[in-house]
Amino acid sequence: MKQTIPSKIDELLAKIDPSETIGVSRGQMDRALNQFSFKLGMVRDFSDYCKYLAEFYCQVETICISRRIPVNEKMDYFRCAQILTEEYGSKGEQFAYEMVKTGADGGQYTILNLIARKTVHKYSRNIVRSHVDSFIRSLSFNERLEAAAEYRRRFGSMLPCLYVNGSVAVLAANLEKILEEHPFAIQRLHRVLR
Repeated sequence: MKQTIPSKIDELLAKIDPSETIGVSRGQMDRALNQFSFKLGMVRDFSDYCKYLAEFYCQVETICISRRIPVNEKMDYFRCAQILTEEYGSKGEQFAYEMVKTGADGGQYTILNLIARKTVHKYSRNIVRSHVDSFIRSLSFNERLEAAAEYRRRFGSMLPCLYVNGSVAVLAANLEKILEEHPFAIQRLHRVLR
């Protein structure tokens, strides 16, 4: 029996619900932080620091995506360095190193929490993107228009005016991006309402 568009949307929204994507990932992040052994005073130089962050990144991936390969110091540290540079600018690696060494601004916990949070957020987005991509690919052109109209009917108050007052075709053209952002928008709305 062929599913209706509203039931397909319901199925997708259940799969990408924040409690099924973001919340699960947040729990994994907390578990990675809690299970990692903090080595206060063990970071004597930049080399120790790089190794330490690489080990932590491997721990996060092991818990979040069931990674089965051991730590790769260069690659895993590189991923951490990308996060630190994104967060703190071009001198982010050095800034974070000083934080870890001195304990300033929360020290190593702040840095490990940042790495875990950003990594887990990336995985959450990838999970959502995968479900949305499968949903969009399953639709014909007319079904995509129907799905856009149904989404606008249900969640129009969360959409920019362009999509609410404009043609449903404009919304349909951007439906994939809008659906990818849906659980994050719901999560932000829940935070505001608390």
